[in-house]
Amino acid sequence: MLANWSEVEPSLDHWIDAHEGDLVNLVQELVRYPSVSTGLHADSRYPFGVACARLADASREIVEGCGLAWQNHDYFAISATYRSSAGEAGHDESPERPRIAFYSHLDVVPAGSEGWDHPPFEPYEKDGWIYGRGSTDNKGPFASVLLALRFLAEQGVQLNHDVTLFGGFDEEVGMDDAKWIVEHIGPARFNLVSDCSFPVCVAEKGILEAHVSRRLDDPALLSLDAGEAANAIPAVAFAEVMQRKGADNQRECPVRHRAVGRAAHAAFPEGSENALVKLAGELAADESLSTVSRDTFAALSSLFATHDGQGLGIALQDDFLGSTTCVPTVARYENGVLRVLVNVRYPAASDGGWVRETFAKSMGDAGFEIDSVLESPARDVSKDSALVQRLTNIVNEELQSELRPYSMGGATHARWIPGALGFGPGRQFDGVFPPRTGSGHEANEAVGLLHLEQATKIYVRTIIELDAL
Repeated sequence: MLANWSEVEPSLDHWIDAHEGDLVNLVQELVRYPSVSTGLHADSRYPFGVACARLADASREIVEGCGLAWQNHDYFAISATYRSSAGEAGHDESPERPRIAFYSHLDVVPAGSEGWDHPPFEPYEKDGWIYGRGSTDNKGPFASVLLALRFLAEQGVQLNHDVTLFGGFDEEVGMDDAKWIVEHIGPARFNLVSDCSFPVCVAEKGILEAHVSRRLDDPALLSLDAGEAANAIPAVAFAEVMQRKGADNQRECPVRHRAVGRAAHAAFPEGSENALVKLAGELAADESLSTVSRDTFAALSSLFATHDGQGLGIALQDDFLGSTTCVPTVARYENGVLRVLVNVRYPAASDGGWVRETFAKSMGDAGFEIDSVLESPARDVSKDSALVQRLTNIVNEELQSELRPYSMGGATHARWIPGALGFGPGRQFDGVFPPRTGSGHEANEAVGLLHLEQATKIYVRTIIELDAL
């Protein structure tokens, strides 16, 4: 007999309570791996670097320990599959076979060194929160889905569909993990992405990643260094400037500027403080620098004084699709040239061409050249579809909430997987964190254990209800 939710639910609550320690241990084991993607190296055995490959190899014991079929997809991703009662023996992931698929990512952004109370890859649990880089983005949600599949396996729940959980290794850089899955395996019948908040994310903003530069050739500016990831607001920024000292103003002495801010995901800059923008304001007032340098830093400080793109003339607002965000995330000064990476996200219904052209003109007016622009088109699906409404109802019944489908600025695997919906345990709506606790891309990143347990139950119910369709 195939699974029925009313029959499964009574045993599931007790099972999740009994396996709370296993869930904590699973998240911590994943977080211990500093799996920062290097970006795609297509000719390498390890396309996203050795650090990601090490976690891919280690995941086999984790997945098979849950009673699931494990597979390494050429180190682009790994998968854990619960075999349906209708499935054949062996591992067959042809797209013709009816499946339910979940997509998470196991790569993380660099941790940085500022603001952490404990080493970022030495996870720990405190007061119901699991701390460590990647705990919420996206290893904790991966663990929730994995635990849901483990429950199905241990209970012998019969399904019509195979259920596969993919763990990719390039979501934070180029999404080449998701592109590989689509090309080589194909989308499933139902595709759900864990890297977001409940209930259902139906739209993601368009994204521009613009590399801009300006030649300064200022002998007084010795160095500048800010940021590590294109999608993370820097928490610290440094510059070294040669200044003249002494009564005769002849003695030269290097002086180091250091600006400290508050990191955040570039898509969610509210409450952050951009250390690079702060540093630019300090350098604009340093009279040891040339006029061109000071004018350049003053322009950066002004253009990005707010994170809504107002300084660049690209501030857009939509009641459902959100507003523009625009933040500089990485900067270096080398060989006389200042190079800056700017992350722009605009509402899904907006004209991406107009955003790009207006951005380029504003930066050009400030003396910057546009070296390159990477574009990722917005995605938008109907929030009124039957599947979206069904998933929303499941979440609201389980959480006793009144949440509605939403859009966001984050970019997830859903952008590249046809028909995929964002469906994850994040809490952007209630957003309550203990003191000195961060979200994704922030110091002291943490995920709520209760949120993961609730997600596990939601995922089991979702699988059973979708399977019945």
